[in-house]
Amino acid sequence: MKKSIKLTIALLLTLLMSATAFVACSKNDEEPPARETSTSAPTEETEANGNGDIESSGDISWVANYSLDKTYDGKAVEAPAASNYYNTNADETVTVEWYEGTTKLNAAPINAGVYKVSLTAGEDTITKSFTISKKALTNLTFSKVYDGTKTVEIALTANNGIVEGEELVFVGMTNTADVGAKLTM
Repeated sequence: MKKSIKLTIALLLTLLMSATAFVACSKNDEEPPARETSTSAPTEETEANGNGDIESSGDISWVANYSLDKTYDGKAVEAPAASNYYNTNADETVTVEWYEGTTKLNAAPINAGVYKVSLTAGEDTITKSFTISKKALTNLTFSKVYDGTKTVEIALTANNGIVEGEELVFVGMTNTADVGAKLTM
């Protein structure tokens, strides 16, 4: 009987660990922002690195080693502050645009993925690629005491790596209420 419970727990753990990608990409139930398509090509005055990032262009350039990379935290990426780039023409307003591939986003990204930020000052544009990494689930040890029902419900919390303000609940059903029954989700 104990062996069957251990098998059920092992199956639950396997399923929960495979849900890591789901957690990192499920901030809320809102529709994703509408997107517009736009592309911009580097000009002769730009310097592109191996990532296709434009490090400097005319009057504007990135501060060395600046990165927007982060792990998913449920919050939008912050726009680069003036301390993260040089703009030698202070009269020009710097505008910020966000991209996923060549698709222009309406707002700074929140979910895990690879993105690009573009800063434009006058006719000069610089870009930088960055990654929002998936957040891994942690402390995944669960058990269910036999209660005669087929339902299995597991709620994950901040202790399991869930971002504050988010919720993840797995609800499953065993084939029978018997000890050691297989779990289907």
